[in-house]
Amino acid sequence: MRSGLWIRLRFSIIVALFAWWFAIFLQAEDASAKGKMKETKHPTAVLEAPAQVKFGRGIVLDGQRSFDVAPGTIVKYFWNAVDCATSQLVPGKPLETSEATLEVMASTAPSLCKFQLIVQDNTGNFSPPASVEVMVKDADIPTAVLEAPAQVKFGRGFMLDGQHSSDIAPGKIVKYLWTSLDCSANKLIAGTPLETSAPLLELIVSTAPSLCRFQLAVEDNSGNRSSAVHVSVFVTDTQIPTAVMEVPPQVEMGRSLLLNGRRSSDVAPGKIIKYSWTSLDCGTDKLIPGVPYETSEPTVGVTIFAAGRCTFELTVVDDTGNRSLPDRGDVIVRDSKSPTAILKTPPQVELGRSFLLDGSRSSDITPGKIVRYVWTSLNCNTNKLIPGTPIETGEPTIEIMGNTPGRCTFELIAVNDIGNRSLPDRGDVVVRDLQNPTAVLQAPPQVELGRTFLLDGRRSSDATPGKIVQYLWTSLECGTNRLIPGTPIETDTPTIEITASAAGRCTFELTVVNDTGNRSLPDRGDIIVRDPHDPTAVLETPFQVELGRNFLLDGRRSSDVAPGTIVKYLWTSLDCATNRLIPGTPLETNTPIIEVAADTAGRCAFELTAIDNAGNSSLPDRGTVMVRHAKHPTSVLEAPPQIELGRRFLLDGQRSSAIAPGTVVKYLWASLDCATDRLIPGTPLETNTPIIEVAADTAGRCAFELTVADENGIQSMADRVTVIIRDSQNVKSAPKNIHPAPLPPSTPVSPPKKPGRSK
Repeated sequence: MRSGLWIRLRFSIIVALFAWWFAIFLQAEDASAKGKMKETKHPTAVLEAPAQVKFGRGIVLDGQRSFDVAPGTIVKYFWNAVDCATSQLVPGKPLETSEATLEVMASTAPSLCKFQLIVQDNTGNFSPPASVEVMVKDADIPTAVLEAPAQVKFGRGFMLDGQHSSDIAPGKIVKYLWTSLDCSANKLIAGTPLETSAPLLELIVSTAPSLCRFQLAVEDNSGNRSSAVHVSVFVTDTQIPTAVMEVPPQVEMGRSLLLNGRRSSDVAPGKIIKYSWTSLDCGTDKLIPGVPYETSEPTVGVTIFAAGRCTFELTVVDDTGNRSLPDRGDVIVRDSKSPTAILKTPPQVELGRSFLLDGSRSSDITPGKIVRYVWTSLNCNTNKLIPGTPIETGEPTIEIMGNTPGRCTFELIAVNDIGNRSLPDRGDVVVRDLQNPTAVLQAPPQVELGRTFLLDGRRSSDATPGKIVQYLWTSLECGTNRLIPGTPIETDTPTIEITASAAGRCTFELTVVNDTGNRSLPDRGDIIVRDPHDPTAVLETPFQVELGRNFLLDGRRSSDVAPGTIVKYLWTSLDCATNRLIPGTPLETNTPIIEVAADTAGRCAFELTAIDNAGNSSLPDRGTVMVRHAKHPTSVLEAPPQIELGRRFLLDGQRSSAIAPGTVVKYLWASLDCATDRLIPGTPLETNTPIIEVAADTAGRCAFELTVADENGIQSMADRVTVIIRDSQNVKSAPKNIHPAPLPPSTPVSPPKKPGRSK
């Protein structure tokens, strides 16, 4: 019995062990099946990004929503740019990270960039690729800049210039949209835009006078369009009309005659709208001698009340206000009872030259006959006629010589064979003294600030019999109690007493005018105005040197009031590189002289400041050196530093020179930015004389340029000067002291060289 129990117990234990093993086996099989299922499940990539971004901003590629079936986990992210280069991704070269986000920046715009993401889980399974597209936009609008001349002459072409328009990189301007707001031109119809790919548009306006407004907008390669900008151009009709007056050669006294201006004309589109008639010497029913009579019609009928020669003058005015030169016509008014004297004279002669007084056109009614001619000089000495003393001749002409310059009036009376005398006829001759006077300006070399001193022109002279009658004084840079810089003062005495109000170098100019209106070349004088407290810098330079040659900048005339002494000299080149001075960088020495060599041809301006032992600094003094090229001529342009609006002034190139034995034969003048009566900005004027006279039409800073050429056609480098055109209506007070701004170099400045002699 005990043995059977044992057998049953052993059987139960064996069954339990088998059940336990089978359960473990089933569990292992289930785990194995689950493992095999996981290996066949791939993770899923989810890629997100903004639909569009502004160029230059970062793009965040976001794969955080990618997932895998548990218990798998994503462990790697493979990023790829399909078609756009970025800061971190190059197309075709995936980037592997363990992070679920990646920030990149596109390097081109505008562009549609496509990105891909593949993820890998911890069992090595890869997801299919996920894609996203991002539009990279250039959101910066371009900037339109429109430039044009302020004034153009009708019929001349001019440029609308949009070259300075710009866009922020990588944007690029691809379209220029031009519009004329109110004027029709050869390429623009008013109000109709014109699209070009070029930044320049040449136009010719078809109406004048007119103020034309133009508009420009630009568009970049992203389609961004700028705001429109405007510019105004005044189209002027500068062609003066031509007056043509026709009169009958003679008329009987008391009869009406017609003054006819129908043949007067103007260049289209100009139109004559006003006729101004003047009788110069005869009274009529409508015309008082010397008083213009205006009509809108081209004819006027008059009746003359006195016999003799009557001279009439016609001036016409067009619809832009341009006035013609006067045209004259002579009418012989005959008296049926007395002879008629007609005196013909040349309009002008040179002093000391012989000329004829001609009465051969005098006449009498048949059978009367002129037998005597009575000649009188009313105001001028000649070799034969004393003023107020008549001379009789039987001939209708007399040859004389004017001995005094100026306007000379002569009178002729004709006498017929029965003793009847004509009314006198008069004629004017301008006797010109072609010898210009010479201005000589003397001044003290230096004066103390606030002290009165004398500018002396008594050594000025004129060739006999000329006489100086006018003295024109100008301060070029220093304010005084009587002279405003650039504004001449006229006196009839050869001296003027002034007081300088600022320390430093003061330059004064004297021009003299003789009794025939001939004007001298200006003479200049420098005065050092000393401040008793601060030192005074005086810089002396040679007028011109050859390129590459050494020359001295000399400050030895600088001074200080005792017991002060100058201990430092600060030298500065304002615009030219030299072997020792870099433009704008002062060089300090304790000696009053330095030796330099300029590396560029043209006008070079230098500045010196002196410092005394108390640390007081002087005002800077400036000097200019013309650096000549060894084979080219040198242009030197001088002009007043400032002038009043509308006043005439000289552009002076007399100091220009050529390498001997060459000579300067051609002068090319240009206004760079201001319209004058002779120079249009950008249009050079060629002369063979070294001086031209101009009058600026606009206030402000005006730059002028001179280039000269020698007989072989070799041209100089251009020299420039700046003139301040002052509008006296808007200027309340003049500056006390003006130091002219340094001129820009006429050629690019070379990089500074190491110290040493230039070769």
